[in-house]
Amino acid sequence: MELLYFISGIIVAGFTYGAFLLRRAHMELNQAMDAMQSFKNIASIRSAELLEEIEGVRGMMLDIKEDMEASSYDTVANINKRLELLEKIEDATGRDLKSLSMEVERAFSKTATDIQTLKTNFKALSQDPNFLNRY
Repeated sequence: MELLYFISGIIVAGFTYGAFLLRRAHMELNQAMDAMQSFKNIASIRSAELLEEIEGVRGMMLDIKEDMEASSYDTVANINKRLELLEKIEDATGRDLKSLSMEVERAFSKTATDIQTLKTNFKALSQDPNFLNRY
């Protein structure tokens, strides 16, 4: 009988110690679950904040892209206007250069004619040393 009391005492002590360990494990599990829930809440809050910031940055990027497209169009329009102005200047310069070229050709031709006339007169004068022939 004493052996039965001894075995039942060991079994009760084992169950009591097991219950104590289970309770302690359950409390640690609850603490771990609370900590995990806290971290999960913080992470979701930070995630929401980051998503808001990302949306804000995305909006700014779209605004910048639209501004760049608009300024690109303005720049292209300004370049086209400048090219048209340069084309007009080039046409006017070409006409002026053509008329100047014609005037230079006339001046060269007249100068060549004058030089030929002087050459002829000089030759005539050089053949008449006494200047008897009047020109």
